[in-house]
Amino acid sequence: MDTTQRLKYEIREYYRDVRRNIIDCNHAAELLINAFNQILNYIQGKIVAAYVPIDGEINVIPLMHHLLNLGYTIAIPDQNRLLEFKEWNKVDKTIIVPDTIIVPIVAFDNCCNRLGFGSGWYDRVIEKLSKLFIGVAYEAQFSRYIPTETHDKQLDIIITEKCFRVCTKKIK
Repeated sequence: MDTTQRLKYEIREYYRDVRRNIIDCNHAAELLINAFNQILNYIQGKIVAAYVPIDGEINVIPLMHHLLNLGYTIAIPDQNRLLEFKEWNKVDKTIIVPDTIIVPIVAFDNCCNRLGFGSGWYDRVIEKLSKLFIGVAYEAQFSRYIPTETHDKQLDIIITEKCFRVCTKKIK
């Protein structure tokens, strides 16, 4: 393990613990909806992919319901198969292509660099799909510095329960 990988591992472990210990998760999930509403005009298309939260990730299920109520179709990764998304809460297993993708975060910085679990799944999706990528996290997951490697991809926007950061040229 080289220095960058070791540092990423240490940051990842620290912030996974931080997010597992967030006390008011339900309130943060509701505040996330308010912050997301501020960037609705940036959303591309009517199909938004999200995720089912695990390991203390900020709960995006209320946000997914909110987007459904606004007329968006919600997709989730199809059993972690790269580039395959299926419609959320439907029995139909048809693969759909999202226009905007909401990404979970372990830690992030002001340049929209993110750390995930370390497998590079979302980095590969970002590399393959020219879509709008929005990371969501608790503000407590902010790190002044995220070390990056050549395969790491930046997000376009990061939203927390407190604010949003736009870091892209994709948005006019």
